[in-house]
Amino acid sequence: MKDRTLAVIITIVVVLLFACPGLAFLCFGVTEFVDHYAFNSYIFGIYNQTAANWSGILGICGGILFIAIAVVVSVLVLRRKNGTPPPPPKEPIPPTI
Repeated sequence: MKDRTLAVIITIVVVLLFACPGLAFLCFGVTEFVDHYAFNSYIFGIYNQTAANWSGILGICGGILFIAIAVVVSVLVLRRKNGTPPPPPKEPIPPTI
């Protein structure tokens, strides 16, 4: 992208819309796994073991997916594209000795 200011603004918006909720989903999934397997208590009110497992798995996978989207979009927007190479000089190349 040629306009660096627009690229930075797009990156900030993508981080706020994807990476922050992704971290929240990731924290929820990890908390659900730790709560269910380590303490065997039911903080979030899910008493079904299968539902607890799936909510933890979906939280972790969803969080990783959202964070990956934010990283990929940020890399694609912020990378500098190499322009066309300069034309060769019009002067002849001197002979080697």
